Amino acid sequence: MGRPKGPRRDPIERRDELLDACVRAIRTHGPDVSMAELAAEAGVTRPILYDHFGDRSGIATALVQRYAADLGTALAPVVERAAPFRDLLRDGIDVFCRFVDNEPALWRFLQSDSSPSGEASIEFVVGRLVTDALGGALRRAGADDAIAPVWSAAILGAVFLAAETWSTTRGVPRRVLVERLTALLVDGIAATGAADVPGPF
Repeated sequence: MGRPKGPRRDPIERRDELLDACVRAIRTHGPDVSMAELAAEAGVTRPILYDHFGDRSGIATALVQRYAADLGTALAPVVERAAPFRDLLRDGIDVFCRFVDNEPALWRFLQSDSSPSGEASIEFVVGRLVTDALGGALRRAGADDAIAPVWSAAILGAVFLAAETWSTTRGVPRRVLVERLTALLVDGIAATGAADVPGPF
């Protein structure tokens, strides 16, 4: 007789446990972690990881979905505050840089070639929040908001690349990084009058 089967695990719970193990492996081995190292941390064989996620890019997609949602949740109350856009921008940059500060290896993994693009990406989730807030600030200042998606992309590109570089060099404290990034980015917005109009947007 075969060995009796135990209770069937909830597949969502099991998937979350495997993702938790993948995060631990990335923290330990860095963003170039191998599938073998991911599987070893999870206590499973590589075929089991393949069954759940397909391949390395599937793991990256699942982690991007998890952390994009977390970042979106953390940023939403920031951009919805009744404060000038320059303050919302500064505090939003701080939320993001704090994540990179706390999870440098994970951030680089999420930005790797395996990560998804389009609506599944962190850039899309965060960019939508920035575009909405910036567009609202421009409209309230009486400026043309058609430029909001382009400026939002420019803001995200600058912040993402600056934070990634900073995470490897740590040339200044995070507080200084946030202040100087904000000063750099807000100058162009200030020319429209939108930097100081009060939110929420």
